[in-house]
Amino acid sequence: MSSPNTQTKSGVSKRVKHNNTTNKIELDSTLDSDQNNDDNGKLKSILENRYVVYILKKLEWLFWVGLGTYIAYRTDLVNEIFYGNSIDRLYFNIGVIALFGFLGIYIYCAYFSGAKESNDWEKIHPKAIPIATILLVIFTFGFIIGCWSLWSFLTPVFLFIYFISVSYLV
Repeated sequence: MSSPNTQTKSGVSKRVKHNNTTNKIELDSTLDSDQNNDDNGKLKSILENRYVVYILKKLEWLFWVGLGTYIAYRTDLVNEIFYGNSIDRLYFNIGVIALFGFLGIYIYCAYFSGAKESNDWEKIHPKAIPIATILLVIFTFGFIIGCWSLWSFLTPVFLFIYFISVSYLV
């Protein structure tokens, strides 16, 4: 019979058990991975609970919407957009027009085109998604260039936070 402990190529010690009835060899690791697996299993079972998932989604929603609202308040977003002189109006207005174009395509495809699922959009309106993508890119650059003189290098960060918080509201 071989020794009960053997070394593997990685240097991890394994215990070898001989099962006399079926002549199979079972390998058991002497590491503490069983405890880690138990902890991961407990965490996984907690995160699979539907109430915990519901609460985590609401906390995530609250975080993003609260952060967007806080930044909009602290930067005086509404007054700067409507009355501020530091925004480059040409690029900002081009971005706003592109945003409304995207929203028009989205509302038409989602609610008025007759597509029952989002996968049907590509079949019914094959050019709608590329055009909507182009409009979102134009909106992004128009907003960033238009507001760059107001917030400088923080403009892309603020745009990202506003986009996430508005998408959580929809």
